[in-house]
Amino acid sequence: MEYREYLKTDTWNEKRKARLKIDGHRCQMCGSSHCLEVHHITYRNKGHENVWKDLVTLCAGCHEKVHRMMNRLTAPDRHGWKDTLSYAEQGRRQQADQNPVHPGY
Repeated sequence: MEYREYLKTDTWNEKRKARLKIDGHRCQMCGSSHCLEVHHITYRNKGHENVWKDLVTLCAGCHEKVHRMMNRLTAPDRHGWKDTLSYAEQGRRQQADQNPVHPGY
């Protein structure tokens, strides 16, 4: 069975619901409760997934980042989520340098 067809089955829907419940209906990367999707960590067990080991709940944005990162591993010329995170980290450092927090204030 093709992957897209599998995603329409009752079996997948039950596993999807179970994983959402396990994760408290929250993205496991950012904590969002909006636009949730269940990501296959591996496709090896398609149809026989271990809900605890093979699946994870992600919001649509984080799911896209994970797939971009996975593409980066196979296509190094593409930019992935690690680049996005490093840009965000640079921004936080820059903001912290501009607005230092002083103990005792």
